Amino acid sequence: MNSSAINLVCNKGCKRNFTVHRMIRRRLDNGVDGYYIKCPKCGHKYRVFYSNTEYRKIQKQLHSNSISIEERSRLLERLQQISEELNKEYDPKV
Repeated sequence: MNSSAINLVCNKGCKRNFTVHRMIRRRLDNGVDGYYIKCPKCGHKYRVFYSNTEYRKIQKQLHSNSISIEERSRLLERLQQISEELNKEYDPKV
């Protein structure tokens, strides 16, 4: 997450406004990281995303300007698939 702040509402917890300056990374297992934000007022956690080794590798590839549109599309589809798999496996753990 870049250095800009994001204003949010804790719609599942205290219902108050808060500002997020960064995500929190939690190392899970098997090389999986869970990223979330946390309401500073009530502590409610909101999952942002999970990443594994393959996910991070694909993210680096996507930042390359030398890949074709077709390859970029294929990589984005794979990222979506990985994300869905990780969400099914890890959602209750963050």
